[in-house]
Amino acid sequence: MKGTLYRRRFSKRDTSSICPFAQYMPAVPGKPQALPPIPCLKRTNRNIMVEAVKKAEDSGDLIIRLYETSGSKTHASLSIHLPYTRIETVNLMEQTEEILQADPSGHIPLSLDAFEIKSVKIIR
Repeated sequence: MKGTLYRRRFSKRDTSSICPFAQYMPAVPGKPQALPPIPCLKRTNRNIMVEAVKKAEDSGDLIIRLYETSGSKTHASLSIHLPYTRIETVNLMEQTEEILQADPSGHIPLSLDAFEIKSVKIIR
């Protein structure tokens, strides 16, 4: 059917990689729908959970909402495999709080307090 979308399933064993665009693929008649996941975002610490990935309210940028799950201060890093010009932390109104810098290996360091929710904006 034209325009039909199928939700892709990701492996429950590897929850460190997600791609917000790869989970919905157009249906192609006669083609298998099982595609391997494309890691666009990787986190380095299992205590950080990706809660939501959404389009920014005022632009075509991406908002990634993360939270800390263990109840203790946690240091982690994100590795983003999408083209971007800048990455920043934002508040719930999507106003800039801090501009983040990637280290030489391409990882963006993050620090979250116990059960803290943090929003990261990827500006394309």
